[in-house]
Amino acid sequence: MAEELVGQTLERLGRRDEAVLVTKVGPLFGGEKVNGRGCDLSAARIIACCEASLRRLRTECIDVYLAHWPDEATPIGETMQAAETLRAQGKIRAFGVSNFGKTLLQEALKSGPVAANQMPYSLVDRGLEAENLPFCLENAIGIIAYSPLGKGVLSGKYRAAHLPPADDYRHQRQHFAPENLSRYFALAERLRVLGAELFCSPAQLALAWVLARPGVAVIIPGAKTVEQVRHNAAAGDVIVPPEILAELDRLSL
Repeated sequence: MAEELVGQTLERLGRRDEAVLVTKVGPLFGGEKVNGRGCDLSAARIIACCEASLRRLRTECIDVYLAHWPDEATPIGETMQAAETLRAQGKIRAFGVSNFGKTLLQEALKSGPVAANQMPYSLVDRGLEAENLPFCLENAIGIIAYSPLGKGVLSGKYRAAHLPPADDYRHQRQHFAPENLSRYFALAERLRVLGAELFCSPAQLALAWVLARPGVAVIIPGAKTVEQVRHNAAAGDVIVPPEILAELDRLSL
């Protein structure tokens, strides 16, 4: 559905050349399984899914095609070979991955280039800095940072007395774990104070911090409304002084 909407919109506006189209392959949905697994990065499926995405997006080429999640049952060389075939055919411009660790990235690079690695990255989730980020920098692999607002805990929307509903999946994540909340809310409050000094919201400052990190090519903040999209996009215009970046570095470690 999402690909169809994007394809229809770009066609109607006649602005395909102004867009960078990124889509994914791998996950199985609706309870579907392949040999007991929920992700399939076999060559046949990658090629078939790419053809289907091209039709839905109403385009001849996908700019960045991502393997959404590692598939332990398919050799990464097979996955990369399929990507190289699609690239040679002009159906994708670049191939990237999502949630791949250093070891798997090393194996992938033996068979072809990897343009990007999509991983969680925020002031409350800096795990990739230990190993993955240095490796990606060394090998010119751009980071696509998802959950840059830490599942919303950095947005300024939540307080101890105002949390997501009890059945919200975020309570199963470290971002809203009871043992972390006081520290994360203190960080969100500091973002509010510093953001006011910079004439931006705490969410915009949190996003600007991620954008300023070495190796980050793109961030993916969630949004439910057009206004939220515009608000998040404005974070790209926030200029954060080095001393504030350094303070946020210290507070978030």
